[in-house]
Amino acid sequence: MREDLRENGHEEIIGKTDIDLYPEKGRKTYEEDMHVMETEEPIINKEYSVEDSEGDKSYYSTSKAPVYDNDNNVIGLVGITQEITERKQLQERLDFESSLLNDLLENVPASIYFKDAECRFVEVSDFKAEELGMDRAEVVGKTDFDFYSEDRAQEMFEDDKRVMEEEEPVVNKEEKIVTPDGEEWWASVIKVPRYDEDGNVIGTLGISMDITERKQGEQREDFLHSLLSNDIETKNKTAVGILELLKERDISEQEKSMIDTAINSIEDSSELISRVWTLRKASRKTELSEVDLDSKINSAVESNAELLEEKEIDTEIGETEDEVKGGRLTEDLFSNLIEWIVRFGECNVLRVLAREENGRITIILEGDGQEVPEMIRRGITKDFREGQVKEGGMLIYLASTISTAYKGKFEIKESELG
Repeated sequence: MREDLRENGHEEIIGKTDIDLYPEKGRKTYEEDMHVMETEEPIINKEYSVEDSEGDKSYYSTSKAPVYDNDNNVIGLVGITQEITERKQLQERLDFESSLLNDLLENVPASIYFKDAECRFVEVSDFKAEELGMDRAEVVGKTDFDFYSEDRAQEMFEDDKRVMEEEEPVVNKEEKIVTPDGEEWWASVIKVPRYDEDGNVIGTLGISMDITERKQGEQREDFLHSLLSNDIETKNKTAVGILELLKERDISEQEKSMIDTAINSIEDSSELISRVWTLRKASRKTELSEVDLDSKINSAVESNAELLEEKEIDTEIGETEDEVKGGRLTEDLFSNLIEWIVRFGECNVLRVLAREENGRITIILEGDGQEVPEMIRRGITKDFREGQVKEGGMLIYLASTISTAYKGKFEIKESELG
């Protein structure tokens, strides 16, 4: 409609009313103008929409005020109309997004919280507010120090600052939460930096999911596994002790050999229980932190020192100052691979080195021995789950599982040594 008006010349508009220009829609505007002049009440920033023949809407804001002569008589009005379509559409989009955010904060059963650069809450979910024992509006402006113990709040504060300074998220960090009323629960925490439109960090966004039930289940499993493994370990030690006593008797070499075989089988079963325990820990979510590669690799080599000496294997261990993201099972990862190479690789030389490739650290463990069996080359996960892994497969499977848990990539390739 405004486009139609602009197509008319100035002289074609002067002296006409809205009814003359817009026969179908002009009467309402005409009556509105008359009302302003009769009541002398201005209209300020009234918004309205106009729909064209194709159904597209344009939005306008209009202001109208009466005009007076020298005797203070109303002789007309002055009006200003501006198109605000872009602003209106932006506002509608913001309202829609605000509605979505509010639905999220009201209905998702998780502690969701936004903080500013000073680690003050600027918005929280209903679930978070309930945890803190306040309404959402009451939480705004407060910090973790207002709700938690000094030590706990300081840990949260340092996490937030680190996320903002390093611009690195915290992902799936498991935390024990103690609410102001003393209730305890476990949470899996995600924290990410928040940015303004210029890309500057202005705070953090955090989401804490209740994992109490899962943690309690894991604790029950750990307790039962500990009871079982301790019971079996005790019985195994008793059996080994009895067999060692039998060896001291006057028996044949063949009988002593049979006893040694039995002792080795018992010790292997104890080792298997230990590896299953490691596998359970590797399969759980864990928080990653920087670990020193040199110390982990050297410790893994040292843990296999007796085996290396027994097999008369030379070692070539490269030095590195690199650090990688890992956890408490990083040493187990290297130790399992070294043990597999030493036990089943039939090698004379073991080499361990680290190199940087495309911004990633690659740790290479290799020997000069036999070719890797096809079963292990193609990947043993499927075979392991179907109970088909042969001797040595558990070591490789453990290494693969730990590597995956630590966001790494595990590959088996031909060695340059053999």
